Amino acid sequence: MKPIRMSFALLVLMGAAQFTGLLYAQAAEPGPEDDSAIDAEPEPNQSPASQEPASRVTEWAREVGTVVDGVSLEESDVADYVSHREGFESAVHDETGWAKLSVNLKEGYELIVKSEAYVKWAKENGLEPVDWLKKAVRIKVLSYRLRADAELPKLKQRIELRKALVEAEKHGLSTSDFVNVIAALEMTMETLDELSDVLKTLPSASDAEKAAMALKSEELR
Repeated sequence: MKPIRMSFALLVLMGAAQFTGLLYAQAAEPGPEDDSAIDAEPEPNQSPASQEPASRVTEWAREVGTVVDGVSLEESDVADYVSHREGFESAVHDETGWAKLSVNLKEGYELIVKSEAYVKWAKENGLEPVDWLKKAVRIKVLSYRLRADAELPKLKQRIELRKALVEAEKHGLSTSDFVNVIAALEMTMETLDELSDVLKTLPSASDAEKAAMALKSEELR
């Protein structure tokens, strides 16, 4: 019984942290990840970490197409974003739109693009304010989708393997413990399925955009 309980504890403490860290990493520009705050409200400019990930991601990306549709990325755009990201963060960190990015990308964009601090920073760095920010938002949402698309199948497989292990050692658990562990695993799988459905509604990267972002994959994390 002890090994099974330890496995489940590791699932909660490690798997859940990895899960939320993946699903919400870098949802706002750019912000450090915080895998420890699984149940906490998001700090300004951090992606939301919640017990309702599908609804949070839906809200985060709501109407983002009105900002990024028609925008395409080249290698130079991604490299430019990476090189200016820290400066952008410093320029708008105290702006309302900065915190809003972690809740809704479109609303955050609309606030920042009108910000005097942002416009001043962009022009000082030789950037066209509207164009650069639209591309930054597109990079943000595409980076999120590409990472989640790649990792969700692995997480689902891990849950299935954990479920099989628990079922194989059912004899070592009380009925209530077994039922609770299986229910928790199935609930996690349902959450992952909901996320998979939400991901299909997000803007998708072209092959050229995927290649451009792959070159800077580490910097975009």
